[in-house]
Amino acid sequence: MKTTLSGFILTSVIFLSTFTFNPKASAAVKEKEWTFLVFINGHNNLSSFGHMNIKDMEKTGSTADLNLVVEWGKSD
Repeated sequence: MKTTLSGFILTSVIFLSTFTFNPKASAAVKEKEWTFLVFINGHNNLSSFGHMNIKDMEKTGSTADLNLVVEWGKSD
């Protein structure tokens, strides 16, 4: 559990620092109204359902007003 949480925190910090601390990148990206971060812990026998859920989210994906970000840990 600690490894998953620290991996999530590290990934989040790297992701946010890419957009927050780089003024040129921030100026080029239009700010969206909503951002959803979905974390799927698939380090168990439910990993196949995580794949199914991600495929469903890919059908809609991000839009002009929505960022959809998924972090997925798989058992294999």
